[in-house]
Amino acid sequence: MRPTSRSQKLYCKYKKLLRFLLLLSVIYYFVSKEAINKRDAYFNYFPSHSFRSQSHIEHRKTVKKVIAKSFQMMNSENLKQYVTENGKDEIIWFTTANENYAKIYLPMFLDSFRLWNDTLVSKFLVITFSKSAQSICLKIHHLCPIFVETLSGELTSKLNYSARQGDQSHWRNFVWTTVEVRLHVLRQGYSYIHIDCDVFHMNDPWELVKNYQGEQTWISSNSMQAKLSDANPGIQYVHSGTTSLAYVKTWFAQRSKMGTSSGNQRALTTLLAKNNKMSSYTKLYPCSIVSNACCMRECCFTVWERLDEMTPMELFSEISGNKKLNWLNESVMFHAACIGGTPRKKLRRFEKFYAAFKLRSKT
Repeated sequence: MRPTSRSQKLYCKYKKLLRFLLLLSVIYYFVSKEAINKRDAYFNYFPSHSFRSQSHIEHRKTVKKVIAKSFQMMNSENLKQYVTENGKDEIIWFTTANENYAKIYLPMFLDSFRLWNDTLVSKFLVITFSKSAQSICLKIHHLCPIFVETLSGELTSKLNYSARQGDQSHWRNFVWTTVEVRLHVLRQGYSYIHIDCDVFHMNDPWELVKNYQGEQTWISSNSMQAKLSDANPGIQYVHSGTTSLAYVKTWFAQRSKMGTSSGNQRALTTLLAKNNKMSSYTKLYPCSIVSNACCMRECCFTVWERLDEMTPMELFSEISGNKKLNWLNESVMFHAACIGGTPRKKLRRFEKFYAAFKLRSKT
């Protein structure tokens, strides 16, 4: 009986071992499959369909191989197809979006853009900084490449709207990565226009470049007086060239010099106050081109005080009938800069302005 008993024990052991190995192989199969799917999605930057196609919600399996840990989303060869020309000037138009901006502001940004220049929208890049932001973007737009920051990689953290933006490391990484993207475009030999995502368009954005040519940079201002100390690089046009490249390189280098508490706007205004070459190279868009809440509050504080009580129709009537606000009607876009309040109040105010100008477009 002993041999039989021993063989039975061995059989049971081998049976358990086989079951365990089979279970491991099944787990390995599904884990590998999920990893492959994630890898493919990660490298699917540009959908392969034509820009003119409106079926941009459909996902494409365009896989690009990347060797570096901190990859670059574009190269000079594939950037060429997104160029718009203004005479000899070859310009890349883009905005940048983290997950929250893609969810909250990007729909208003793109909807208002399409009202004025659908052709330009067809080549407009929404540069995202994470797979989740890209996924949100692809539901409403067809060009949502990922750019991974050199220093900290993919920006996966959500912006915490309950805290001040400048107090958050994620927010600082986000704004500095927008500068890194600009530098990358210049290195490829192209001019660029960067427009913050918390913007809606009130006229054709082409006005930003039509009358502003030459090797220099144009930046929006948070002041009716258009002072360099109030420069806001959220909306910025930079003409390609060696001087422009040196300009943005110097700006980006301030990130390490000013420490982790500084955002890109403060770094730039600090440079403009000290560096004569940079200040002479910098021109400011007036509020009549790029408007924002700073300009409106400075111009017409009594109107601003009543903003929260006004309906979109009342705000539309005020903007249309108040001669002091004629410059606002001429503006190309409205930026959320200086709109103030809690995050929810800021969004409500921005949406009220957006609703008022949608009423204007229907008249």
